[in-house]
Amino acid sequence: MEPGISIASFMRQVKEVVNKMTANSDKPSVVMIVERVLTALPTMYDGVRRAIGALDTVPTLEQLTGHLQLEEARKNN
Repeated sequence: MEPGISIASFMRQVKEVVNKMTANSDKPSVVMIVERVLTALPTMYDGVRRAIGALDTVPTLEQLTGHLQLEEARKNN
């Protein structure tokens, strides 16, 4: 994730890539997408990364986006 980019913009980019992959018959799993998103996050999201890692189930992209946007809002205030 590039510095200064918002979570909303970053997740839009992720969804665009996933849509392109799906169009080419190469749909990645939700687990793979979530893992890639978490590894791309800057260190300020380490708390969210640990919390998601501790869950018994993998969140949907919408749930992950929500968690990240809440953390972004908390960090920006």
